Amino acid sequence: MDKIAKTLKNISNKVYIVEKWALMIAVIAVTAVNFVNVIMRYIFKSGLAYCENLSLTLFMLLILIGGNIAVKSDSEIRIDVCRFKDVRKKNAFKLISDICSIIALVCLLLGSIALVQHTAQYNQQVATLPITYLQLYSLLIIGSILMLFDHVVVLFKHLAAIQTGVEEEAE
Repeated sequence: MDKIAKTLKNISNKVYIVEKWALMIAVIAVTAVNFVNVIMRYIFKSGLAYCENLSLTLFMLLILIGGNIAVKSDSEIRIDVCRFKDVRKKNAFKLISDICSIIALVCLLLGSIALVQHTAQYNQQVATLPITYLQLYSLLIIGSILMLFDHVVVLFKHLAAIQTGVEEEAE
């Protein structure tokens, strides 16, 4: 179990590097686009037509990457209803939480797939951007898969911690 957890963690760490760069580029881009649009509105009394859709697309990307990084670092928002002093019980409770999260992510993935299938029937282009809604909504599937993968990594990490009976290391 520990070997599987380490292998999955290595893959996840390599994806994490790409995600950090994509997140940084997306933050810079969304800041620049919104800044330019605000300046255009105040100086020329007219904004750029594509800025709103580009901002929404970049925000969607930021949310998906940020959500995945939160899953990866096991720092999602949660409320601790029960606190256990015993390490095995604490890790078992985390395991139950992981399973619930995985079920929710599978539902999100299935909903995203249904949305993309429905969108594929009509495949309209975003009005002001040179992309289609199919491409845009496909990001939901990619983000869901990345979050699901990282939750499986966290699940195996918690399983290994239960098996060894040792407190998992903080990242």
